[in-house]
Amino acid sequence: MQLLPTADTDTLWWVQARDCVYGPYDLVQIATFKKEGRVTPRTIVASDPKGPWKAAGETALFAKANTPDIASQDANLFIWGDIPSGGGEAFEETLSALGSVARLSQGLWLMRTAQSAASVRAAVSPFLRPGDRLLVADASRNRLAWSNMGMEAESLIRGVWQGA
Repeated sequence: MQLLPTADTDTLWWVQARDCVYGPYDLVQIATFKKEGRVTPRTIVASDPKGPWKAAGETALFAKANTPDIASQDANLFIWGDIPSGGGEAFEETLSALGSVARLSQGLWLMRTAQSAASVRAAVSPFLRPGDRLLVADASRNRLAWSNMGMEAESLIRGVWQGA
């Protein structure tokens, strides 16, 4: 099995999923995706958007020494939830179980946790109903996750967050 050149902290990666190419992602982002199970040894990746494309397990991405350990690094997350369905109590209990959390105002929390924005979204999603909205911003890792924001809001979020 041949590895791509050693992954250093400046290497950017692209990921293929469902016939689409996503990226670029730095090693910390890839490590987050690995932790979440979104990048596995079978995920098709490249360190150049033109290729060569390989299974991630055949690259330096899965060489343990080359991937930052973010699992133990706490991050600051802002969680905004508009939950008119009334699932707020279970929502707040779940947040409290994931890390240190402070309610800043109605529908706005600040959290310190090792969890990613996507992991927090996944943990509280069972309490969301149609019409409820959620936005999780990871201020430490520059990541964002949301649910039920609508197509127009999602387009605006992506445009602003990605600087488009």
